[in-house]
Amino acid sequence: MVGAVVLDVIRLVETTRRALQLAIAATKPGGRLSNISHAVERVAKVSGCSVVREFVGHDVGHHLHEEPLVPNYGASGRSSVLKTGDDSGH
Repeated sequence: MVGAVVLDVIRLVETTRRALQLAIAATKPGGRLSNISHAVERVAKVSGCSVVREFVGHDVGHHLHEEPLVPNYGASGRSSVLKTGDDSGH
């Protein structure tokens, strides 16, 4: 943030930072994709914010925006299990 910033913007930026940190912490082999989504939504709600359901996170592999798409909301423990490496055969 540069210059004079209103408190609501500071809260949004800090909430986003915490959500990213928890999403990264939830990203591990054997974890579930939905655990990442849940972590982001939980941080937003606790901070009095919400998520835009039309926007998603994404994988970063050989290209910037790759599958799987990761919603920023949802229950934990209800999706595919994360694996290490590139299982796509590329």
